[in-house]
Amino acid sequence: VAGWSAPLALARVTEAHASRHAAKHRRHARRKSHRRRRAKAAAASLIWSDEFNGPAGAAPNSSKWDVLYGGGGFGNDELQYYTTNSSNIAQDGAGHLAITALSGTYTGSDGVTRNYTSGAMQTLGLFQVKYGQLEARIQLPQGQGLWPAFWAVGSNVNSVGWPQSGEIDMMENLGNDPFTVYGSIHGPQTGVPNGYGRSEEHTSELQSHHD
Repeated sequence: VAGWSAPLALARVTEAHASRHAAKHRRHARRKSHRRRRAKAAAASLIWSDEFNGPAGAAPNSSKWDVLYGGGGFGNDELQYYTTNSSNIAQDGAGHLAITALSGTYTGSDGVTRNYTSGAMQTLGLFQVKYGQLEARIQLPQGQGLWPAFWAVGSNVNSVGWPQSGEIDMMENLGNDPFTVYGSIHGPQTGVPNGYGRSEEHTSELQSHHD
C-alpha cells in the first residue's frame, strides 16, 4: 500500500439537524464501535510506525518513505512542484513532520516550472500491507487552494494503473474548510474510465455550554 500525508486533530463527529434521540443513539453506537476498535487494536501487533523523531531539518526516514519529486500534476492537475527541499518537507525536531506549501517560481530537473512548491511522500516499494489498521495524527492547514490528504493505493498501481489499483482516501481536506474531512474509496468499474468512487463527509464541531 502506498500513501502520502500532508499537514488532524479530529474532534467529535456530529450530524446537523438530527433529532436528540437519534443523536443520542448514534453517540451510543459510536462509543460501542470505538470500544470494539480499541479492543481489536490492543490485540493487534504494531508492524510499522514512524514518530518523526529526527533532528530539525532532517528529511523523512528514507528506509520508510520515498519523497516524491516532480511537477507533472500527478493526474490531478496539481499546481505545485513537489520537491525534496527541507523548506517543503522536513522533520521539526519535536516529533513532527512538517509539509509546507510555498508560493514562488520553481523549475525542476524535468524542465517543468510551477509557481508553488510543496512536499509529498509514499511508502511504495518500502512497505505494504493487505489487512490491518492505518492511522496518523495530522494537523490540517488552512488556506485557499490547499488540499492535504492521507491515502493509500494498491502497490500494483505502476503496473495496472489507476483506478484498477484501487484507492482508499482516509482523509482529504479542502483548505478553505478546515473543519470538514472526506473519506473515499475508488476502484475499477466496467465502462467507467475513472472507475467507481464513493465519499463520506465528516465535520468536526466544538460546542461550549454555560450552565
